[in-house]
Amino acid sequence: MNVELSREIAGVMDELNLSPADRLRLFLEVEEAESIEDLSPEFREKIKKALKKKPGYKDHHGNIHSYRPGNLAGEFEAWARARGVKAHYGTTEGALKGWDTRGRKTDKYKNAPPIALKNPEPEEFIKVRDSIPEDNKSYLTLYTPEQYKEMGAKLYMTEDGNGGFALKGDEILSVFTKPGSHVGHRMMNEAVKLGGKRLDCIGRKLVTFYKYHGFKVTDSLKWDKNYAPKNWNYRKHDTPKIYFMERP
Repeated sequence: MNVELSREIAGVMDELNLSPADRLRLFLEVEEAESIEDLSPEFREKIKKALKKKPGYKDHHGNIHSYRPGNLAGEFEAWARARGVKAHYGTTEGALKGWDTRGRKTDKYKNAPPIALKNPEPEEFIKVRDSIPEDNKSYLTLYTPEQYKEMGAKLYMTEDGNGGFALKGDEILSVFTKPGSHVGHRMMNEAVKLGGKRLDCIGRKLVTFYKYHGFKVTDSLKWDKNYAPKNWNYRKHDTPKIYFMERP
């Protein structure tokens, strides 16, 4: 039995108006089916029609995972099944994957008001960049003032000094934020507006962060200890991949 298919049909069973005998026949068919297309035409068309009337999320196969309007837990479960993520309603995993802890979709960062930026001198930028914890700093390439100038990078920092980034053409470099500042998403909104389309990062956590802003992984490299950042904490961070990402 396809559990996902069973859930979808259970969600629209009341709308099908089937007799007890037809419900039993449908149940027997669902036990053998892998998708809606495997059902007999009389059931298939009714179910498709019912699903179209209900809100839902489409998976990469084109199947709609429906939910009852107003049922936040049901909506989250439908979203998670469509995205293929293993996260539960009301959990931290759910929040990290695009929902708040009450199960509501959150696009608050994409719609957040702009954050004020300034163009610091390389020395000021580096002073603030290097003030973040060593553990966070190990994820950055620590360019010198001369290197920033040689590559023609334009430096940006939030007015309050809580974060910054650099742009070398359309490549985003040196993204950093101070712990607890919560400026990362708003800052990335500005980096994209300023033309940032390419970047590289270490580990899946950062991939998830940048995916939120429309970046997609184009390539990756296995960890190479010969090029590891200085003072890398192997016990805490292991040996993650290096990811290269771009916006369409």
